[in-house]
Amino acid sequence: MNQKTAVPVYASPRHVNGPEECTFYHSIELPGLGLQKGSWDLRRDVDTYIGRLPVAGKTVLDVGTGSGFLCFEMEKRGANMIAFDFDASLGENQHDIVPMHDFEERFGASREVFWAQLSSGLDRMKNSFWLTHRLLGSKARVFYGDVYDCKADFGPVDVVFMGNILLHLQSPVQALANFAPYAREAIVITENCAEKVDYKSDAAACYLVPNAERRDLASWFATWWQLTPGFLKRYLRVLGFKSFEVTFHDAHWADPPTPMPQFTVVARR
Repeated sequence: MNQKTAVPVYASPRHVNGPEECTFYHSIELPGLGLQKGSWDLRRDVDTYIGRLPVAGKTVLDVGTGSGFLCFEMEKRGANMIAFDFDASLGENQHDIVPMHDFEERFGASREVFWAQLSSGLDRMKNSFWLTHRLLGSKARVFYGDVYDCKADFGPVDVVFMGNILLHLQSPVQALANFAPYAREAIVITENCAEKVDYKSDAAACYLVPNAERRDLASWFATWWQLTPGFLKRYLRVLGFKSFEVTFHDAHWADPPTPMPQFTVVARR
């Protein structure tokens, strides 16, 4: 099913002294340090976010792990976790910044300066993963690679999980084609729901978000697509998945506390 052959070189743990070296994407309670606030607070949403898929005893590949909150939550539920994130050595080629023609005017910095600032923030996010990994005594293995061309043979992987990753990728179909073959049993995809899109329809729609005529959230630098369950189901059938369960729930933006509608597709072989 999966023709990957390269032996994975898992990342060596970083020693991170404390939260002052970190940026947390998801809020999390850490032993001895208390609540670390992130942009999202999914503490009440974990099971719905992963489609209520039982993961105990499963090997799960968490693609785009970020701060690792969901990786560590699935590990708490008995999963053997492999956390995948982008390889920083790939630079801007790996982070698909929307190439707005008026980038400097729009974002207040040249593309080069903006990327340097973003890269620093992403590195601090990796610090948050490793601090949490140490404090929780996690056994999750970490692999940094190319989201579009990962050749690592991780051994048997039961479930691939992609939580709000595809909307940030210039080519979500390429990333899916890369990671779907790893999943022996299921792939779980959670994505944000936008207003005025019928997510309960089976229409295979994928909406482009960047809009040069707008300067609100629609022109964010790293949001490319609003994907629908129908789009994912049709493409995942191409990749060999046969049954689908679609659920809806609210995830929670942390500050200000705001419910954000999401959908989760659990696709099985």
